[in-house]
Amino acid sequence: MGDNRVIHEVNAVFGHSDDVYEKLQAAADLAMLDVQVTSDFTRPILNRLRDFVSVAISSLKLYPDTIHLHHATIDRIEVRVVGLSTAIVVFAPVEQLVSEVYLNKMAATKHLPLPHLLKHDVTFTSLPVAYAVYSFIAGVSLYAIEDDVMQRVAAKQVGRTIRSLHLIAAHGLGAPQVSGKWAARSWHAVIQQWLSDRGYYERLLELLGPRLLGQLLEYTTKHSSLQQFEASVMFGGIERQSVMVMVHGNIQVEGLMRSGRIVAGDPMFDVASSMRASLGAGFRQGFIDGYTSHAPLSSNEVARVKRYALLWRTLDMTMQITTQHHKDALVHSVTHVLAEALIVPD
Repeated sequence: MGDNRVIHEVNAVFGHSDDVYEKLQAAADLAMLDVQVTSDFTRPILNRLRDFVSVAISSLKLYPDTIHLHHATIDRIEVRVVGLSTAIVVFAPVEQLVSEVYLNKMAATKHLPLPHLLKHDVTFTSLPVAYAVYSFIAGVSLYAIEDDVMQRVAAKQVGRTIRSLHLIAAHGLGAPQVSGKWAARSWHAVIQQWLSDRGYYERLLELLGPRLLGQLLEYTTKHSSLQQFEASVMFGGIERQSVMVMVHGNIQVEGLMRSGRIVAGDPMFDVASSMRASLGAGFRQGFIDGYTSHAPLSSNEVARVKRYALLWRTLDMTMQITTQHHKDALVHSVTHVLAEALIVPD
C-alpha cells in the first residue's frame, strides 16, 4: 500500500509517461487525417510520434506531465513538452535543422532572443529523422496581432534584434553542411539553390517565362554589386509568424523562431525580406526604424536592399496569384520595375 502511494505521488509530480505519450499519439493519429499536414515527410513521423519524442528527450530529464502536438505542417512537426521545464522538439528536413542549429548557436553567443539549443541529432544516429530540442519561447505569434501600432512597436524590437544578429561574422555562405563544414559556393549559387529547394524557381519560371525570369535573377542575385559584402549571420527571411510576443497593455517580443535556410550571407537580404507588402505597412516601418536606430544604412547597403527587395516582393506576389489577370499584372509589374531599374542608376 505504501509503495502504491509513493508511485502515485511521483506520478503527480513528474507525470505519468504512458498517459501523456498515449495522448500525444492520439493527437498525431488525428493530424494524419489533415491533408495540410500529411506528406511523405510527416507521415512516418506522425505514425510513431510518441516513440520519436521519447527518444529525443530521453537524456534531458524533463519528466513531462503534458506533451502537445504544438505545430504541424507538411515539412515540420513541433511537439511541446512540459515538465520540470518546457521544451520544443522539432522534426524537420535535415537542411532546415542544420541551418537553425547554426543560427541559434551563434545567436546564443550574443544572448539574443532566439531558442536555446538543448539537444540535436542531424546525423540520423538515434532516429531515422533529424531533430532538435529547443527551449520554449512563450507568447503568441505576431501574425495574430491585428493592431497596426502594436505591429510597428514589435517590428521595431525585431529590427534591433536582427541588427545585432547581423553584427556576428558568419563562417561561410548559406549554411553549414551536416558535417559542420562549409561548401565553397558563390552567393548567387546559394540564393539559386534556395529558390530551387523551396519551389520558388519553378513557380517563377511558370509565371514569368525564362527570358523575364533570367532578367530578374540577373538584377536581383547575379549583379556584381551584390557580391561585395562581409558575410554575417542571418535569420533567412523575416516573417511575422516567426515573432513571438506577449501583450499586456503594451507589446513585448519574447523571441524569434523558425528561421529560413539561408543563415549566413549578405545581411541586406534579411532587410529586404522585411519589405514585402504582405507584412503590412506598420511592420515594415517599424522594422527599418529599429534596424537603423543606432546607425543608418550606407548608400551601398540601400542599393543592395533595393535589388533584393524586388526578388522578395515578386515572390510575395506569386503567393497571391489565382487568376490570369493576376498573372498578367505580375508580368507587367516585374517588366516595368526592371525597365526603370536598368535606366535609373542605383
